[in-house]
Amino acid sequence: MAPAIRTRMVILADDFTGANDTAVQFAKRGFSSAVSFDGTLPPQTLQRFDVLAIDTESRFDNARSAYDRVFAAVSQLKAHGVRHFYKKIDSTMRGNPGSEIAAALDASSARLAVVAPALPHHGRTTIGGRCLVHSRPLADTESARDPRTPVAHSSIADIISTQSSYPITLINLETVRRGPLPLREQLRRISAAEGPQMAVVDAESDHDLQTIAASVWQLDQAVLPVGSSGLAQSLVPPGVPAAPVLIVVGSLSSNAAVQIDYALQQRSELCELRLDPAAAVDAPRAEHRRLQLLYNNARSRGAPCLLRSPGKTDAAHARADGIARFIGHLVAAIVLSDPPGGLMLSGGDTAVKVAAALGCSGFSVETEALPGIPCGHFVLDRTARGSSAAVNQIPVVTKAGGFGAADAILRILDYLEERA
Repeated sequence: MAPAIRTRMVILADDFTGANDTAVQFAKRGFSSAVSFDGTLPPQTLQRFDVLAIDTESRFDNARSAYDRVFAAVSQLKAHGVRHFYKKIDSTMRGNPGSEIAAALDASSARLAVVAPALPHHGRTTIGGRCLVHSRPLADTESARDPRTPVAHSSIADIISTQSSYPITLINLETVRRGPLPLREQLRRISAAEGPQMAVVDAESDHDLQTIAASVWQLDQAVLPVGSSGLAQSLVPPGVPAAPVLIVVGSLSSNAAVQIDYALQQRSELCELRLDPAAAVDAPRAEHRRLQLLYNNARSRGAPCLLRSPGKTDAAHARADGIARFIGHLVAAIVLSDPPGGLMLSGGDTAVKVAAALGCSGFSVETEALPGIPCGHFVLDRTARGSSAAVNQIPVVTKAGGFGAADAILRILDYLEERA
């Protein structure tokens, strides 16, 4: 029996620099990654790396040759046991994107290609299905006049359609910003149609790409994600367990206590981290080590955690500011060393202290976890130190202690786990 492969996903790039700048998005998050110049690599390579990028060196080929190269690479890798592929394309649609996406669909037997080439931090966005470069339509930019791979259209569907006859559906920005679950349902409906399909998805920000990435592997049908390094930086290879959620309740509200108790009753695996208020102020290093160890043990089991303050006591009120600062530093240390899959912060002072400890200057409000309870991401200050990638990618729900019914924390936990 052949040994099991380690590689969870293969990136198919049409040039070397594209293979590199996409593979590094996974390497910087701890996945062992490598780039191969040859699609006919030995099977042993698949036992060494989590993510492997293949440079098919097909950007300047004609459409037929590009198709053949990608089809051959995917067919061989599939025969060796690879099940998941990422088709890397240029963010300005140069090369042979239509024929190479079609080849990857055909060889992998995927039913849906989710195409999101946006690269927002380099000014490449997709609005209304059109590729924009610093807000200008692609066809009006220097990229369109590339001497070797000119681009005649701004419409991504039009560019792809010159080399592929597969149906293409456009998904607008409004749909993306409804969140991962509505987007996933629309993608599922598209994939249910007869024959392979393509969906071109709008994205204007990194958060939009995170939403798309969160939807991709949750589809019932086989899916082929397609994009630049932008989508790759938010995509987790399939088969990797999601990091567990961390719930932090610094509020002393009696309503928050009811919500905590209800969540603990309903979710037996939810690990309670009960803070000692005196130790948090008088012996913070020892208390930090104790709680960090409990969190690490629970995280290694894949269990979500709930960190709570002691509740309404005279000692807690007297030490409230010191306890909030302690929670802020503890949660920041956890986020930077062992990031949770999602974070809920209950209590305004708690949220502010966590943000300050992380070096954040604000909060990007993006959607609602529950009515009146926002979800978003922290905005890092430019001078912040530490793992900015980890902070930027964690969905954060903030909640006033007195808000919500008895099941509010439980429902937020479910929501964040679904996102993760």
